Amino acid sequence: MRNTHHSSIASFAEMWFKTLLVITTFISCIAAATVRTPLCERSHRPYMLPDTEFCDKYFVCQDGTATEEFCDDGLVFDADKEKCELPHAVQCGSRTKQQNPRSTLNCPRRNGMYPVPGSCDKFYHCTDGQESLIACPPGVIFDPLVGACVHADQTNRPNCSASQFLNFVCPSIGIGANPTVLRFGDHDRLAHPSSCRHFYMCLLTGMPRLGGCTFGLVFNPVSGRCDEPQNVRGCEKWYGEGDPIEEDGVSDDSVSPGLSSRKINNSAVRPSAGTVSAKAESEQTVKSSPQPLRRLSRGANLFGLL
Repeated sequence: MRNTHHSSIASFAEMWFKTLLVITTFISCIAAATVRTPLCERSHRPYMLPDTEFCDKYFVCQDGTATEEFCDDGLVFDADKEKCELPHAVQCGSRTKQQNPRSTLNCPRRNGMYPVPGSCDKFYHCTDGQESLIACPPGVIFDPLVGACVHADQTNRPNCSASQFLNFVCPSIGIGANPTVLRFGDHDRLAHPSSCRHFYMCLLTGMPRLGGCTFGLVFNPVSGRCDEPQNVRGCEKWYGEGDPIEEDGVSDDSVSPGLSSRKINNSAVRPSAGTVSAKAESEQTVKSSPQPLRRLSRGANLFGLL
């Protein structure tokens, strides 16, 4: 009877020891999984190492010791530059996780650039939770993947195709059994239906782009180039005394797709005029808009127009 009692105690002690060992191992595994601290080599100066899972997490190595750090919400860590950047400028690879967002009204995260719902050419630029509503120059849209304003045919944003955004469909050119000879190599230029200053460039892909002449010139649909107003029938008085003069040399953007066009003694659709040699102009037009909406300008485009 006594031997049986001692045997029971020994079995219980062995089972308790194994259970304790399993619990200890489990806790160690959780701790190791929670904090993956890299091994830091001793160095004369501090340096940084990326986390293996979180793209916005990194470690500062100093005197052989690693200190865990996070980028500001919305930024991610660039291991090559050893600094935090906006996500479109960093290749996170397998580091797919991020810290929980700390959103504000129109900022999903406290930092970054985010499209305005229902708009192709407007976005919020968020800095530490403070938003600025920004509009791209006329004729181009915001691409969140590159963090810049681009031609609509250069991105695949849903419901923001070039034809949809510009409300213009190019004729069938450059494709098919009998392609049209393009006057400008890889594109042709067609008149804007309501603006003498603007025109559409129809690409080989069949997609349109919006082009514009510098202030003081109008588009000549026959030559496909910018010309003096007196040389284009129907556009002789496009610029009148009431026209603002841009002293800074920035082109006027008073006419843009989807907005009402300004006309000065001008028919909505103008007839062709004789061919006149003139310097080609094909630049995007832009001018600042009243606050709080800001429009990116060519001269000071923080995010780049591709």
